Amino acid sequence: MSPSTLSRPFPAALALLSVLALAACSGGTQDQDTPSPTDESTTGSTAEPTEESTAAPSPTPTATAGDPARSPGGIPAPAEEPDDATAGGAASGAGSRWCTAGQLELVAVPAGGAAGSVFVNLTATNTSDTPCTLGGYPGVSFVDASGAMIGAPAVRDATTPGTGQAVAPGESVSAVLRVGQAGNYPACDARAAAGLRVYPPESTESVVVPFPAQACADPQIQQLEIQGFGT
Repeated sequence: MSPSTLSRPFPAALALLSVLALAACSGGTQDQDTPSPTDESTTGSTAEPTEESTAAPSPTPTATAGDPARSPGGIPAPAEEPDDATAGGAASGAGSRWCTAGQLELVAVPAGGAAGSVFVNLTATNTSDTPCTLGGYPGVSFVDASGAMIGAPAVRDATTPGTGQAVAPGESVSAVLRVGQAGNYPACDARAAAGLRVYPPESTESVVVPFPAQACADPQIQQLEIQGFGT
């Protein structure tokens, strides 16, 4: 074999080796430049805790025994004001105390009648030297000569509760009492009444007012009906 024949395939072999070398270099460069998924995910998930997220919440203050009541804003709550009924016993909204039985002179004067009833003006006069308030319903019942109660006490006329008023010394205020005639009630069991026992509003003391009449002793019969003072 001649030398010229051996030299022909050698350039082809060199070309193949060059291509393989270039491919190997190219693959190594790509592996170095491309970041691995593991490195990127590890880097993104790591975060330093901030001071705000780790700080413990401050405790909410609570009231202790002996501390004054406080509003949600931390300002002491105002104390409730006493009403007129508990402050010194004054009459509500009147500026004076309720009239007592000892301050009043009471009289019962017939003022007409209709349909088997008699209407009586029950008038109270302030005989003291200080003003007082009289308003609302008095308590009224028949009594005999010994002062014992006869029959049922007066019921209240809900249509006329009375406005009430301050009564100066020497002034008077009235309430209307309706008295049913004893003959209107078959089961009346009539007794002779000497007068009316009257309790002024808001008072536990009474006054007996002379008023002769026939009173029904049966407690089931409502013979008396009273309106409020100041009507």
